[in-house]
Amino acid sequence: MRPHWTRLSFELDGVDVTALVARTAGGARIVMPMPLTAGEHELRVVYAAPDGSLEEWGRWPLRIAGEPVWRAQANSVLSLSSLALNSGALVSQAPRGTQSEGAAQVRVQREAEGFDLRANADLWVNTRGDANPSGNTADLGEYLVHADAGRAQVRLGHHRLDYRSLIYTDVMRRGLSGRMAFGEGSVLSGFAMRSEPQVGASDITGLSQTDHRVTGVVLEHDWALGGGRGFSMTAAMVNGEGNDVEQPLSLDAQSLHRGQTWSVAGQASWNHDRVRAHAELAGSTYNWDNQAPKGSDKGRENDRAHTISLDWMPEPVGDGSAWALGFDHRVVGSFFRSVAYLGLPTDQVMNRLRANWRSGPWLASGSYLYQFTNANHLPDLPSVGSRQAETSFAWAPVPEGEAPWYGHPSLSLSLSQVRQRQRSTPANFVGTEVDNRQWQSVLSAVLDHGAWSTSVGVGRGGYTDVSVPSLSTSSHTLSWGAQGVLAEHWTVGPQVEWSRSMSLVGQERQTERTASLFTDFAFIPDRFLGNLNIGVNLARRTADSHRETNRFAVGELIWRLRKASLNSAGWDLRLSYSLQDFEDALDLSRSGRGNQVFLGLTMTLPAATRD
Repeated sequence: MRPHWTRLSFELDGVDVTALVARTAGGARIVMPMPLTAGEHELRVVYAAPDGSLEEWGRWPLRIAGEPVWRAQANSVLSLSSLALNSGALVSQAPRGTQSEGAAQVRVQREAEGFDLRANADLWVNTRGDANPSGNTADLGEYLVHADAGRAQVRLGHHRLDYRSLIYTDVMRRGLSGRMAFGEGSVLSGFAMRSEPQVGASDITGLSQTDHRVTGVVLEHDWALGGGRGFSMTAAMVNGEGNDVEQPLSLDAQSLHRGQTWSVAGQASWNHDRVRAHAELAGSTYNWDNQAPKGSDKGRENDRAHTISLDWMPEPVGDGSAWALGFDHRVVGSFFRSVAYLGLPTDQVMNRLRANWRSGPWLASGSYLYQFTNANHLPDLPSVGSRQAETSFAWAPVPEGEAPWYGHPSLSLSLSQVRQRQRSTPANFVGTEVDNRQWQSVLSAVLDHGAWSTSVGVGRGGYTDVSVPSLSTSSHTLSWGAQGVLAEHWTVGPQVEWSRSMSLVGQERQTERTASLFTDFAFIPDRFLGNLNIGVNLARRTADSHRETNRFAVGELIWRLRKASLNSAGWDLRLSYSLQDFEDALDLSRSGRGNQVFLGLTMTLPAATRD
C-alpha cells in the first residue's frame, strides 16, 4: 500500500513547497507562483513515518533553461579477449580462439517548458553471440522512450508500471504505456506490453502476437478528506495471452491461453496514516487449454479472488518505543489465474497476523500464518493445511566512542516453524497424505572493529515427516566470516562454513565444509589492480562413503595503461585466470582439472554530453 500524500513533504532549494504540490499522472507537480530562475535547482522529498521518524525519499537536481535544450550522452566498453591457456578435462569443451564484445549506452533528452522527452538504449555486440539477449552477433538490449507533458506521459520500451494487485505484478515488461491525470486526483492509465525483459530490434514495439502479452486499463482516484484521513479507489481490466499451445494441458499457470481479469480495490487511512485498511476483489475468465473458440464460453473457467489488509500503528510512547499490528486475509479460487501475475499462489485461503516492536537498540517482530488449499472445496481434490509461525529478535546499539578490543557487538535471533497436515482426502485419492513439521533457528552475531568486521552464525533445523519417516532429517550449520583492510590498498575477506544433515531413521549423515578467502589489492593505485578468490569445498556422505573435494582459484590482474577521462579513452590490459581441481572418490570419471587463462584488452570510451 502506498503512503498517504499528507505524510510527504517537498522542499525546493531548501524551502518547503508542499502547499504548492498537486498530483499528476507521473506522481506530483509543483505549481510555482512565478517561474524559477534559469540555472541549477534541487528538489527533496521527505516521508514522515507514523512512528515519528523521517525518511528521505530522494533528491533530484533540476535545470531551468529559458529555451528548449537538447542533451545527449553516450558511453561504451569494447573488449578483445583470447583464450591463452586451456587444459584439463573439466574445460575440454570450452570455445577456443579470440572473441570481441562490447556494450554501449546512449541517452538523449530534450527539455522545454512543460515538456520533457527522454530516450535511452543499450546496445550489445559479441562475435560469438553467446552474450547477447537473442544470441545474435549484434542486438538491442533494454530501451525506453519517455515523454512527459505534466498531466500526461507516454512510455515505450522496458519499464515497470506503478500498479500492483491480484491480477498484475510490477515486473519489468516491454511495450507501450500511457498515463493521464484529470480532474482532482484522478489518473487513467493504459498499457500493451509483454513479459520478456529483453528482445531484439526485430520486434521493437512489443505489440505483436507473442506469448505472455498483456493489455489493460487502470483508473485511480484519490480523495483528500482532511483531518488526517484519506481514501482512494482503483479499478482495472487486464487482457492477456499465454503460451500458444494446440493440445490440452494441466490446470497450471503455464496452461493459460487467453482470457481477461478485472480488479476493484479501495484503500483508506485514518489518524494521519496510523490506521490503514486495504480491500480488493478480482475475477478472471480464462481459456485453460485452447479448447474454447473465440466468442464462446465453452471450455472457459471463471473464478474470484479477494484480499483484506489492516494495519494499526499507535503513537510512540515517551521513551521512543513504537509498535504495530497487522492482519492479512486472502482467498484465491482454485481456477483463478492471470497471465500478468503468474506467480500469485492460487487455490489457497490464507490468514496472517503480523506484529513488530522497537525500543532503543531492541527490535522484535513476529507473524502467525494459517492457510489451506482447495479453496473451492472441490470433491476430487485433497485439502492441505499449513500453520507457520516466525519470530525474530535483534539488538543493535548505536556505536559510541572507540570500539573495545572485541568490537561493537550486535546480535540477532530468528525462529520459524511450519506444520503441514492434510485436512481432507477424497475417496479416489492415490498417494501419501501430507503430515510433516519443519523448524529452524539461527543465531547471528556481528562485531564491528572499525576497519574490520567479524560475523558468526549458528543454526539448527529439522524436518519430521509422519507419513514417510525415512524423509525425516535434522541439520546443523556453523559459519564464520570477516572482512577488513589488512594494509593500504589491500582488503581481505576470509570465510568458513560447516553444515551437517542427518537422517533420523537410518542415521545417514551428509557433511559439507567450505573455506574461502577473497582479497582485493592494488600494487599501484589506479594502475596495477587485482583480485583473487581461493577456496576448498569438502562433501561427505556416510551411507556409501561418498566423498567429493573441489578446490578452486579465480582472479584477475588489471594493468591500467590509461585511465578514461572526458577527453580521452581508457585502455586496460587484463589477465583472468580460473583454476579448478575436482575429485569424486566413487566416480573417477567425474574427477579432473580445469585451468584457463584469458588475455584481454579493454577500451572504455568516456561519456560525451552536449547541451
